[in-house]
Amino acid sequence: MVYPIPEPDDVLPVVLDDLAHLVPSLSAGIDFANDLLSDDTDKDNHYWSHSARYKARRELIASGAPVRPDVANSGIHLVLGDLHTARVLRSVNRETPPPGHSTERRSEYNVQQTLNLAIGVNGQRLPSLPFVIDWYDLDDEPVVHIGLPREPWSWGKKIKMFWRVPLPGAEGGYSGLRFNPSDDGGEPDIVYVHPAEESRKGQSG
Repeated sequence: MVYPIPEPDDVLPVVLDDLAHLVPSLSAGIDFANDLLSDDTDKDNHYWSHSARYKARRELIASGAPVRPDVANSGIHLVLGDLHTARVLRSVNRETPPPGHSTERRSEYNVQQTLNLAIGVNGQRLPSLPFVIDWYDLDDEPVVHIGLPREPWSWGKKIKMFWRVPLPGAEGGYSGLRFNPSDDGGEPDIVYVHPAEESRKGQSG
């Protein structure tokens, strides 16, 4: 039996309190990384990303956010609503990054399987779900989305998400949601396009 897919309106009220410090922490991380690598002509993007993540993680821990303490390489994993998990990842081309080759991450991205095995979903309770939060910097400010992956996908292939929305309060709100029909007979792919991105597509976050 396939259970109903939790919609953003089901999920966001449960997780937003635990995400209250995320945007300010990412903003601090961006400023920190920019200060370390102020020369744009010699900028190592991997080091920049690690530096921003390192500072953001420290800020989240200091704020009391529910950060898992056992994640290597300054990775940011959150526990939301005492039930759900969320990886905080830097966007790839302003989209949710694929899981890569990690068996653990690919398993987390397979939410359709999780829902098929769950006892059920109702308006009061959700099964434990692994959300993906991705971010990029636009004019030195973080643009943050939370999404629910459907199943793993590979680099350069179509993104397989049930939905992906900006955090409430972010510029653009829900007005930029695009519903793209799936070509494989599955759930529709939902992609959010920030208004400021229309003229800047294809740039890395």
